[in-house]
Amino acid sequence: MRLNIKFSFDTLEIPINYNHILQAIVLKLINDETYQKFIHDVGFKYKNRNYKLYSFSRLNGNFKYNKEVKKIKFYDFAIFSITSINTEFMKYISKTLLFNNELYINNQKVVIEEISGEKNEFNTEYLRVKSLSPVVVYSTFKDNNKNKTYYYTPYEEKFYKILKKNIIKKYSSYYNEEINDKRLNIRHVKNLKEVVTNYKGFIIKGWMGEYELTGNPKLLNVALNTGLGSKNSMGYGFIEKI
Repeated sequence: MRLNIKFSFDTLEIPINYNHILQAIVLKLINDETYQKFIHDVGFKYKNRNYKLYSFSRLNGNFKYNKEVKKIKFYDFAIFSITSINTEFMKYISKTLLFNNELYINNQKVVIEEISGEKNEFNTEYLRVKSLSPVVVYSTFKDNNKNKTYYYTPYEEKFYKILKKNIIKKYSSYYNEEINDKRLNIRHVKNLKEVVTNYKGFIIKGWMGEYELTGNPKLLNVALNTGLGSKNSMGYGFIEKI
């Protein structure tokens, strides 16, 4: 399921790296403290990994970027989208939005003008998407007893291998069943662009672009509704069907 929220304001100024601000807003929309803690701290477990199974977009609207202060100023309105396969999570989000007419983003009041929902499901074995936030694929390793992170690019085969494994593990974590689909395939189509962001002091590298996915519709629906790649709950890998 996907929710699209339209905010209005005179102006809205936020730092260029604002994923953590939006992540905090998403969690605040869960008005049950126990469930909020579950989503933030635990999530859905598969073997030794935990998955939050939601993602969100960047803010979309008219804006100007001030290089000197590294801030973005939005004008009039912005649209923010949240997506998940977790129906309970989306019910909490929807209920809070329906019973509130304003929110605060970076300590600035915005008015909720419109909320629209999409089922975001389909039953075909082909899906073409574009990313609305960077798709992140990485591995960690030890180097001289220090943790290192390597970010893969769409020009490396392992980028797609990790993406496919990630989708399968997300499916198993939520539905509590194994699924093995050798037909699952992912490839980039066009408009690839590397995006480097700073999340609370950590450099994260990801890729915007258009991708084609083929395989079991169950797995494609998981990808569409939880995001491609890693760090989805931090606002990465949000995709939409085109």
